[in-house]
Amino acid sequence: MCSVVLIKDKVPRGSWRLGKVLELITSSDGHKRSAKIQLSTGNIVRRSLCLLYPIETSGTHSKHFSSTRSSTSEIQTQPETVRRSRRRAAKRAQEQIKNL
Repeated sequence: MCSVVLIKDKVPRGSWRLGKVLELITSSDGHKRSAKIQLSTGNIVRRSLCLLYPIETSGTHSKHFSSTRSSTSEIQTQPETVRRSRRRAAKRAQEQIKNL
């Protein structure tokens, strides 16, 4: 399964190159820390995972793509929505408005 990624570079973000992950490379301690990337020119380069940003494309998911930046071992394709509870001050203000 291939993932399309943006490759961070020393240029503005709009100028970052696109690449296709061909292989994740395992380090000597058993963790995946880098990847072989195929560029649009056909060249194959090796980059650290902290320089790669997965792009969501239709029909593919990047669940197998590891990240050393997050505490989880996989990047989630769908962010979880968490609803915050209302602040105590907001609840009191709403009660006071009802009482008026």
